This record gives sequence, structure tokens and C-alpha cells, in this order.
Amino acid sequence: MGALPVFRWRLAPDGYATRRQLRAVGLRPGGQDVAAQLERPRWTRAGR
Repeated sequence: MGALPVFRWRLAPDGYATRRQLRAVGLRPGGQDVAAQLERPRWTRAGR
């Protein structure tokens, strides 16, 4: 199994969707494997 691509927050290419986004349009993940990971920023209260 190869490594997953990792995309920075808000920089994933078109065609990728989160579970929440799929649910909003009446779809759901059908048992497919994970296709990529999102890297979220880690802000602290002082660092915003």
C-alpha cells in the first residue's frame, strides 16, 4: 500500500470531499478506502 497524499487546509484539488460535504449533497462514503489526508492548521488562542 502506497502513502496517501497530504493536502494543506483549503488546498485540496477539486474532486475530493469530506464526509460532511458528501452528506450535504445526499451521498455517503460507500466503503471506499481513504484517498487523501487534510492537514489542518493548529492554532492556539494566542496564535490566531
